[in-house]
Parts: sequence; C-alpha cells; structure tokens
Amino acid sequence: MKNILIIIILLIIILYLKKYMTNCRYNRPVKKSSLISKEDFISPNISTQSINLNKYIICYPLGGFCDMLNIINRCLEYAIKYNRILIIDATKEWWFQQDIYKYITFTHENIYNKLSYSNITNNMTVYPPEFKNLINKKFNISFISNEYYTDFKNKTETDLSIDYTEDVIIYGSASGGIAYTLLNYFYFNTIITDEYYNRLNKLPKKYISFHIRNTDYKSDVDGFLLKHHQKLINNSVFIGTDNITTRDEIKKKYGKNVYYFSDIPKVDGNNNIHYNHGNIDQTKFIIDCIVDILLLASADEFYYSSERSGYSKFALFLFENKNILNKILNK
Repeated sequence: MKNILIIIILLIIILYLKKYMTNCRYNRPVKKSSLISKEDFISPNISTQSINLNKYIICYPLGGFCDMLNIINRCLEYAIKYNRILIIDATKEWWFQQDIYKYITFTHENIYNKLSYSNITNNMTVYPPEFKNLINKKFNISFISNEYYTDFKNKTETDLSIDYTEDVIIYGSASGGIAYTLLNYFYFNTIITDEYYNRLNKLPKKYISFHIRNTDYKSDVDGFLLKHHQKLINNSVFIGTDNITTRDEIKKKYGKNVYYFSDIPKVDGNNNIHYNHGNIDQTKFIIDCIVDILLLASADEFYYSSERSGYSKFALFLFENKNILNKILNK
C-alpha cells in the first residue's frame, strides 16, 4: 500500500512538471528582430510609431526587377525601424527609368504614395552630404568595380545598420532575395493586371510553365528539355526566358504546345537583357518582365533551369504561395 501511494505521488509530480515545462516552452519571452522574418511574412506584426514627417529615406532600387523589390524591402524595413518616410525613385536604374508608382501601389503608411521630392526642403540635412544638391537632378547609377556610383561619381550604398541623425538618407543598391516584408504592402496596378488577365485568357485553363535563364546565367538547355521531355509533349506549356534563340528552338521542337507573349531582344554572348533591350518600348519591356513572372507562378506546375536566377526563385515563391500571388494581383 505504501509503495502504491509513493507511485501515485511520483506520477502527480511528473504530470505537474510536464505541464510546467510545457508552459515554460511556449510562454518564455523571445527576443524578436525589429524586421520581419521569412517565417512571419504572411501575417506580419509591425507596430509603427507615429511617423516623423520630417525624416526620409530615399531609395534607388537597382538591378533586375526582383532585385529592385528586395532593395525597396530593405529600405522599408529601415524606414519602419527608424521611423522615416520612404520615397522610392526607380528612375535611376538605367533599364527601368520610369516611375515605379505607375506599376505598383504601395500600402504601408511609411511609404510615400508618389514619387515626389516636394517635402525635401533646402534646409534639411542629407547623408551622404554630397547628395544634397543632387536629389532633384536626373542621373543614372552604374555598377563599377563592385560599387554603385552616380554619373557624378557618388557612392549610393549607405550603411543601413546605422540610425542617422540627418533628415534625409540616400540608399541605392541591387540585391537578390525575396521581399518578405514588402509583399504584404503592395499590389500591381491595372497596367499590369489587365495585361496579365489578357494573356492568361489566351492560355489553356490548365498549363505548366518553364523559366529558362540562358544569357548572363547559362543553363544546360538540352539537358533541361530532355529531363522534362514528357511534360513538354503532353501538356500546354508557357515559356518564360531571356534568350530568344532558346525560345525559338523550344517552339520549333514542341510546336503548338508552347505559348509565350513577351518581346525578347537578341543579345550576344553573356549579356543580360536588362541593359540590352534595344528598340523595345520601355513600358512594354517592363510589363513583359512583370507579367511573365505572374504567368509562371499561376501555372499548375512550374519548372526552372537555373538555381542562380532570382527571377526563377521569385516565380517559385509566388507559385508556392498563391495567397501572396492573389494579394499582389489585388484579387
């Protein structure tokens, strides 16, 4: 009897400890980053302070379209963390050269709702200081010797780990990755979505998609096509690629199964198409770039040829997260 009582007491103690440890495991305070992580991008919990309307960060997003989104994401996180207004100026990127607000509506309260420097006054301090007289000037930014420089030889990559005291901060760069925070706070305008639905309606209801990067990043196209040969002959296929020769070869081989819509410039060697799109209309080139991503992601299956391609990875991310795809389509 005594032994049974001891066993019962031990069981009660074990159950109590188990409950206590469970509570500790789930209720223990966790130090969280002020930036939004990959894990909580779908339902971010960003608590913003009262926004300081006299503090700004001017963002020059550079590189390909996915790079540009990632840089805007980086600047937005800085604006949130340090209580600033974000102004996005994509006109400095040579291949884009347009107002990004024409294509995208941004919904976060820290992002200024148009490209305007009207609130940047002459008495405001600027970092880097050499940009003080450049903000309203036209210039391009180029990648030279692993640094980004304006036409006036000013570096644009400011250290965003610092909380600057200046009124206006300048930042311009290119960087791959997924814009996890930003994806919660923008959608494409009708100039994009109208063309997306126009092209989507020309595709069969069920289709698979392939993205083949084959200019600056080379792909083993023959091996890739051989691997997916059965998919290509048995399905309707949407092709997104930066290489017109590659697309023509696929069309010739697989015929009526293959669909595409974009105008692709013919480039030589290892040149990418961002900076070599010749006489293709600038607006058409931008629309093609964005709509191709959306069509790749909207397919029933998606395959890509290059692990290095940020464009492919962004399409894959949207393909795997249809709720985010629908959100940026403003559904």
